[in-house]
Amino acid sequence: MEDFIVNRIEDIFNTVLTSNHGKLILTPEDFNSSIYSGVKTIMQDAAMPVAYVLLGLLFVLELYNITIRTEGQHGTMGVEIPFKVMFKLVICKTVVDSTELILNAMSGISEQIINNIKDTMNGGNPVTAADLEAIRAIVDDMKFSVKLMTSIEITIIFLIVKFISVIVIAMVVGRMIELYVMMAISPIPIATFPNTEMSSIAKNFLKSFAAVCLQGVLIYVVVTIFPLIFGNAVMGDISDPNDFSNSLLSATGYSFVLLMAIFSTGKWAKSICNAM
Repeated sequence: MEDFIVNRIEDIFNTVLTSNHGKLILTPEDFNSSIYSGVKTIMQDAAMPVAYVLLGLLFVLELYNITIRTEGQHGTMGVEIPFKVMFKLVICKTVVDSTELILNAMSGISEQIINNIKDTMNGGNPVTAADLEAIRAIVDDMKFSVKLMTSIEITIIFLIVKFISVIVIAMVVGRMIELYVMMAISPIPIATFPNTEMSSIAKNFLKSFAAVCLQGVLIYVVVTIFPLIFGNAVMGDISDPNDFSNSLLSATGYSFVLLMAIFSTGKWAKSICNAM
Protein backbone atom coordinates (compact mmCIF):
# COMPACT_ATOMS: atom_id res chain seq x y z
CA MET A 1 0.00 0.00 0.00
CA GLU A 2 2.93 2.33 0.67
CA ASP A 3 4.16 1.84 -2.88
CA PHE A 4 0.68 2.49 -4.23
CA ILE A 5 0.39 5.85 -2.42
CA VAL A 6 3.86 7.05 -3.38
CA ASN A 7 3.55 5.90 -6.98
CA ARG A 8 0.16 7.59 -7.38
CA ILE A 9 1.56 10.86 -6.05
CA GLU A 10 4.41 10.65 -8.54
CA ASP A 11 1.98 9.77 -11.34
CA ILE A 12 -0.16 12.81 -10.51
CA PHE A 13 2.76 15.16 -11.06
CA ASN A 14 3.95 13.34 -14.17
CA THR A 15 0.46 13.42 -15.67
CA VAL A 16 0.06 17.17 -15.16
CA LEU A 17 3.57 18.03 -16.27
CA THR A 18 3.32 16.05 -19.49
CA SER A 19 -0.15 17.34 -20.35
CA ASN A 20 0.90 21.01 -20.45
CA HIS A 21 3.70 20.51 -22.97
CA GLY A 22 3.61 19.43 -26.59
CA LYS A 23 0.55 20.47 -28.57
CA LEU A 24 0.13 23.86 -26.87
CA ILE A 25 3.44 25.14 -28.23
CA LEU A 26 2.80 24.01 -31.82
CA THR A 27 1.91 26.44 -34.59
CA PRO A 28 -1.21 25.70 -36.67
CA GLU A 29 1.07 24.50 -39.45
CA ASP A 30 3.13 22.26 -37.16
CA PHE A 31 0.05 20.88 -35.41
CA ASN A 32 -1.24 19.31 -38.62
CA SER A 33 0.38 20.35 -41.90
CA SER A 34 -2.30 18.62 -44.01
CA ILE A 35 -5.16 20.48 -42.33
CA TYR A 36 -3.23 23.75 -42.52
CA SER A 37 -2.63 23.23 -46.25
CA GLY A 38 -6.37 22.66 -46.73
CA VAL A 39 -7.16 25.78 -44.70
CA LYS A 40 -4.84 27.84 -46.91
CA THR A 41 -6.53 26.45 -50.02
CA ILE A 42 -9.96 27.38 -48.67
CA MET A 43 -8.68 30.82 -47.70
CA GLN A 44 -7.14 31.57 -51.09
CA ASP A 45 -9.56 29.85 -53.47
CA ALA A 46 -12.90 30.17 -51.68
CA ALA A 47 -12.82 33.03 -49.18
CA MET A 48 -10.41 35.46 -50.86
CA PRO A 49 -12.48 36.02 -54.07
CA VAL A 50 -15.56 36.75 -51.95
CA ALA A 51 -13.46 39.10 -49.82
CA TYR A 52 -12.30 41.01 -52.92
CA VAL A 53 -15.88 41.41 -54.16
CA LEU A 54 -17.01 42.57 -50.72
CA LEU A 55 -14.05 44.93 -50.51
CA GLY A 56 -14.93 46.46 -53.88
CA LEU A 57 -18.59 46.90 -52.99
CA LEU A 58 -17.76 48.53 -49.68
CA PHE A 59 -15.36 50.96 -51.35
CA VAL A 60 -17.96 51.95 -53.90
CA LEU A 61 -20.40 52.51 -51.04
CA GLU A 62 -17.77 54.45 -49.10
CA LEU A 63 -16.98 56.60 -52.12
CA TYR A 64 -20.70 57.26 -52.62
CA ASN A 65 -21.13 58.27 -48.97
CA ILE A 66 -18.14 60.63 -49.16
CA THR A 67 -19.49 62.16 -52.36
CA ILE A 68 -22.87 62.78 -50.74
CA ARG A 69 -21.27 64.35 -47.67
CA THR A 70 -19.05 66.68 -49.71
CA GLU A 71 -21.59 67.56 -52.41
CA GLY A 72 -21.61 71.26 -53.12
CA GLN A 73 -18.16 71.87 -51.64
CA HIS A 74 -15.47 73.40 -53.83
CA GLY A 75 -11.76 73.97 -53.77
CA THR A 76 -9.31 71.07 -53.38
CA MET A 77 -11.92 68.54 -52.18
CA GLY A 78 -12.28 67.22 -55.73
CA VAL A 79 -8.63 66.08 -55.67
CA GLU A 80 -8.43 65.00 -52.05
CA ILE A 81 -11.44 62.68 -52.07
CA PRO A 82 -10.21 60.35 -54.86
CA PHE A 83 -6.71 60.36 -53.38
CA LYS A 84 -7.91 59.45 -49.89
CA VAL A 85 -10.22 56.74 -51.21
CA MET A 86 -7.49 55.19 -53.37
CA PHE A 87 -4.98 55.34 -50.51
CA LYS A 88 -7.49 53.66 -48.22
CA LEU A 89 -8.19 51.05 -50.90
CA VAL A 90 -4.50 50.21 -51.23
CA ILE A 91 -4.10 49.79 -47.47
CA CYS A 92 -7.20 47.63 -47.07
CA LYS A 93 -6.29 45.53 -50.13
CA THR A 94 -2.83 44.98 -48.62
CA VAL A 95 -4.39 43.95 -45.30
CA VAL A 96 -6.70 41.43 -46.98
CA ASP A 97 -3.81 40.02 -49.04
CA SER A 98 -1.74 39.72 -45.84
CA THR A 99 -4.48 37.98 -43.83
CA GLU A 100 -2.50 34.75 -43.43
CA LEU A 101 0.60 36.65 -42.32
CA ILE A 102 -1.35 38.73 -39.79
CA LEU A 103 -3.10 35.73 -38.23
CA ASN A 104 0.10 33.68 -38.09
CA ALA A 105 1.81 36.60 -36.38
CA MET A 106 -0.96 36.78 -33.77
CA SER A 107 -0.75 33.04 -33.23
CA GLY A 108 3.04 33.24 -33.07
CA ILE A 109 2.87 35.74 -30.21
CA SER A 110 0.92 33.30 -28.03
CA GLU A 111 3.30 30.47 -28.90
CA GLN A 112 6.29 32.64 -28.01
CA ILE A 113 4.72 33.51 -24.65
CA ILE A 114 4.17 29.80 -23.95
CA ASN A 115 7.78 29.03 -24.87
CA ASN A 116 8.98 31.82 -22.57
CA ILE A 117 6.90 30.37 -19.73
CA LYS A 118 8.29 26.93 -20.46
CA ASP A 119 11.86 28.24 -20.37
CA THR A 120 11.16 30.15 -17.15
CA MET A 121 9.64 27.16 -15.40
CA ASN A 122 12.28 24.94 -17.01
CA GLY A 123 9.80 22.04 -16.95
CA GLY A 124 10.99 21.12 -13.49
CA ASN A 125 9.14 18.55 -11.43
CA PRO A 126 8.48 20.03 -7.98
CA VAL A 127 8.49 16.56 -6.45
CA THR A 128 12.04 15.28 -6.14
CA ALA A 129 13.28 11.85 -5.16
CA ALA A 130 13.97 13.21 -1.67
CA ASP A 131 10.39 14.42 -1.36
CA LEU A 132 9.05 11.03 -2.38
CA GLU A 133 11.27 9.29 0.15
CA ALA A 134 10.01 11.66 2.84
CA ILE A 135 6.43 10.84 1.85
CA ARG A 136 7.24 7.13 1.90
CA ALA A 137 8.67 7.49 5.41
CA ILE A 138 5.54 9.16 6.78
CA VAL A 139 3.31 6.63 5.00
CA ASP A 140 5.23 3.77 6.59
CA ASP A 141 4.44 5.19 10.03
CA MET A 142 0.71 5.40 9.33
CA LYS A 143 -1.82 3.05 10.81
CA PHE A 144 -3.59 0.76 8.38
CA SER A 145 -6.85 2.70 8.57
CA VAL A 146 -5.03 5.95 7.83
CA LYS A 147 -3.20 4.30 4.93
CA LEU A 148 -6.51 3.09 3.55
CA MET A 149 -8.06 6.56 3.77
CA THR A 150 -4.95 8.08 2.22
CA SER A 151 -5.10 5.58 -0.63
CA ILE A 152 -8.70 6.55 -1.33
CA GLU A 153 -7.84 10.25 -1.29
CA ILE A 154 -4.88 9.73 -3.60
CA THR A 155 -6.99 7.64 -5.97
CA ILE A 156 -9.65 10.36 -6.16
CA ILE A 157 -7.02 12.99 -6.90
CA PHE A 158 -5.37 10.73 -9.47
CA LEU A 159 -8.67 10.14 -11.29
CA ILE A 160 -9.47 13.87 -11.26
CA VAL A 161 -6.06 14.72 -12.69
CA LYS A 162 -6.40 12.01 -15.36
CA PHE A 163 -9.79 13.44 -16.29
CA ILE A 164 -8.29 16.93 -16.39
CA SER A 165 -5.49 15.75 -18.69
CA VAL A 166 -8.11 14.41 -21.11
CA ILE A 167 -10.03 17.70 -20.90
CA VAL A 168 -6.83 19.66 -21.57
CA ILE A 169 -6.06 17.59 -24.66
CA ALA A 170 -9.65 17.96 -25.90
CA MET A 171 -9.58 21.74 -25.34
CA VAL A 172 -6.20 22.10 -27.04
CA VAL A 173 -7.42 20.17 -30.09
CA GLY A 174 -10.73 22.07 -30.07
CA ARG A 175 -8.88 25.38 -29.82
CA MET A 176 -6.69 24.47 -32.80
CA ILE A 177 -9.73 23.46 -34.87
CA GLU A 178 -11.31 26.81 -34.00
CA LEU A 179 -8.16 28.56 -35.23
CA TYR A 180 -8.29 26.58 -38.47
CA VAL A 181 -11.95 27.46 -39.09
CA MET A 182 -11.39 31.14 -38.33
CA MET A 183 -8.32 31.27 -40.58
CA ALA A 184 -10.20 29.60 -43.44
CA ILE A 185 -12.85 32.32 -43.68
CA SER A 186 -10.76 35.19 -42.28
CA PRO A 187 -10.46 37.29 -45.48
CA ILE A 188 -14.24 37.85 -45.56
CA PRO A 189 -14.66 39.58 -42.15
CA ILE A 190 -11.36 41.43 -42.58
CA ALA A 191 -12.63 42.84 -45.89
CA THR A 192 -15.21 44.89 -43.94
CA PHE A 193 -12.53 47.25 -42.61
CA PRO A 194 -13.10 50.11 -45.10
CA ASN A 195 -16.76 50.62 -44.21
CA THR A 196 -17.39 52.69 -41.10
CA GLU A 197 -20.58 50.87 -40.13
CA MET A 198 -19.27 47.35 -40.82
CA SER A 199 -15.67 47.70 -39.68
CA SER A 200 -16.72 46.40 -36.25
CA ILE A 201 -17.06 42.96 -37.87
CA ALA A 202 -13.37 42.91 -38.74
CA LYS A 203 -12.37 44.29 -35.35
CA ASN A 204 -14.48 41.74 -33.48
CA PHE A 205 -13.07 38.95 -35.64
CA LEU A 206 -9.48 39.91 -34.85
CA LYS A 207 -10.30 40.22 -31.15
CA SER A 208 -11.97 36.81 -31.19
CA PHE A 209 -8.98 35.27 -32.96
CA ALA A 210 -6.64 36.87 -30.43
CA ALA A 211 -8.79 35.45 -27.61
CA VAL A 212 -8.52 31.93 -29.01
CA CYS A 213 -4.74 32.34 -29.26
CA LEU A 214 -4.57 33.72 -25.72
CA GLN A 215 -6.63 30.81 -24.39
CA GLY A 216 -3.70 28.51 -25.15
CA VAL A 217 -1.46 30.68 -22.98
CA LEU A 218 -3.97 30.65 -20.12
CA ILE A 219 -4.36 26.86 -20.30
CA TYR A 220 -0.59 26.52 -20.17
CA VAL A 221 -0.30 28.85 -17.20
CA VAL A 222 -3.07 27.09 -15.25
CA VAL A 223 -1.64 23.63 -15.84
CA THR A 224 1.92 24.79 -15.16
CA ILE A 225 1.19 26.31 -11.74
CA PHE A 226 -0.92 23.35 -10.60
CA PRO A 227 2.07 21.11 -9.73
CA LEU A 228 3.50 23.92 -7.61
CA ILE A 229 0.23 24.44 -5.73
CA PHE A 230 -0.32 20.71 -5.39
CA GLY A 231 3.26 20.19 -4.25
CA ASN A 232 2.95 22.86 -1.57
CA ALA A 233 -0.30 21.30 -0.37
CA VAL A 234 1.09 17.77 -0.18
CA MET A 235 4.48 18.75 1.20
CA GLY A 236 3.14 21.42 3.54
CA ASP A 237 3.66 19.29 6.64
CA ILE A 238 4.56 15.63 6.28
CA SER A 239 5.79 15.19 9.81
CA ASP A 240 2.44 13.95 11.05
CA PRO A 241 0.12 11.42 9.37
CA ASN A 242 -2.99 13.40 10.28
CA ASP A 243 -1.54 16.60 8.85
CA PHE A 244 -0.55 14.71 5.72
CA SER A 245 -4.10 13.43 5.34
CA ASN A 246 -5.46 16.98 5.76
CA SER A 247 -2.99 18.16 3.14
CA LEU A 248 -4.34 15.59 0.72
CA LEU A 249 -7.86 16.86 1.34
CA SER A 250 -6.66 20.34 0.43
CA ALA A 251 -4.98 18.93 -2.66
CA THR A 252 -8.28 17.31 -3.65
CA GLY A 253 -9.94 20.72 -3.47
CA TYR A 254 -7.17 22.23 -5.57
CA SER A 255 -7.78 19.54 -8.19
CA PHE A 256 -11.42 20.58 -8.51
CA VAL A 257 -10.32 24.23 -8.69
CA LEU A 258 -7.92 23.30 -11.52
CA LEU A 259 -10.76 21.65 -13.41
CA MET A 260 -12.95 24.76 -13.08
CA ALA A 261 -10.04 27.00 -14.07
CA ILE A 262 -9.40 24.98 -17.24
CA PHE A 263 -13.03 25.40 -18.28
CA SER A 264 -12.85 29.14 -17.51
CA THR A 265 -9.82 29.90 -19.71
CA GLY A 266 -12.00 30.65 -22.75
CA LYS A 267 -14.10 33.15 -20.82
CA TRP A 268 -10.99 34.77 -19.33
CA ALA A 269 -9.37 35.11 -22.76
CA LYS A 270 -12.48 36.76 -24.24
CA SER A 271 -12.68 39.10 -21.27
CA ILE A 272 -9.03 40.13 -21.65
CA CYS A 273 -9.37 40.70 -25.39
CA ASN A 274 -12.83 42.29 -25.06
CA ALA A 275 -14.09 39.75 -27.59
CA MET A 276 -17.67 38.65 -28.05
